[in-house]
Amino acid sequence: MATTNKADELPQSPIIFKARGIVSDVRLNVFGTSFHVHSSILKLYSHYFFSYLDAPGSATAVAGTAFKYDWTTKVVDAGGDWQLVSNNEKVAFSSS
Repeated sequence: MATTNKADELPQSPIIFKARGIVSDVRLNVFGTSFHVHSSILKLYSHYFFSYLDAPGSATAVAGTAFKYDWTTKVVDAGGDWQLVSNNEKVAFSSS
């Protein structure tokens, strides 16, 4: 008979990266673990986030939350790889 660990059944608390005077504006859900961090930190240390967080037409703020960005993992290639994708509602981009 298989047993389950009660700790595995409880929802995990988010991992929150704190810095004095900065409130997290990004929520990353990575394989069920939620991370709260500020976009400036991600942009400073990651070319990927520097390029995509504020790209034209990228996304609007997450309604009803303090988060400007919401990203989650997406498994691709029949489980052989994964990527982070935005859950934000996309906005139309106009070049005019």
